[in-house]
Amino acid sequence: MTRIAHYRESPGPVLLSDLVQASDEGRMNTAELLSVIQMLVPAGHETTANSLGSGMRRLAETPSLQESLRSHAGAVDTFVEEVLRLDAPVQGLFRVVRKEIVVDDVTIPVGATVVLSWGAANRDPAKFPDPDAVNLDRKNSAQHLSFGLGAHFCVGNQLARAELRIAFTKLVQRLHNIHLAPGEGAVTYRPHFFAYGPASLDIEFTAGNASS
Repeated sequence: MTRIAHYRESPGPVLLSDLVQASDEGRMNTAELLSVIQMLVPAGHETTANSLGSGMRRLAETPSLQESLRSHAGAVDTFVEEVLRLDAPVQGLFRVVRKEIVVDDVTIPVGATVVLSWGAANRDPAKFPDPDAVNLDRKNSAQHLSFGLGAHFCVGNQLARAELRIAFTKLVQRLHNIHLAPGEGAVTYRPHFFAYGPASLDIEFTAGNASS
């Protein structure tokens, strides 16, 4: 609240100041303002970090992907979408039903709380043939639901995509022979109902003439 009060008195060229101004103009109430600020922290950092870790694991476990990303223009773009599709950093969220609906003969009443699992939807074989594989020739990779849909579509999706494209491009240029470190426990995951990504990822690689 201290920072909100500061930007209310002294607006500046930062996102928080813009959000405070939107609240002051009546476009959101205080509860909504605090909710947006709270979401920007994990959504703007943890999710991208988790996707980066998930992508590095896939590169380490599939050496052919590394060469494809180095050799083929546009491959990194598709790789990013495939990582987001297969390893969505947020696997789903709760929603409140606003209109009664029947799904597979089950009636879901108004007011019920449901879990939307886009981690599962992203592997629907009717939408994505051979859904568990990374396919750099897949034409509809970007049609996953990892950024949500409609009114809830992630406003930072283009920033996240750009960050991942830049990171993977630089990493495969600078690191070669990327592989998981030997032994058990090279990859660990935090147990979480929604958030998904490696908590630790031990890899080895060749950089120039030196190994690390």
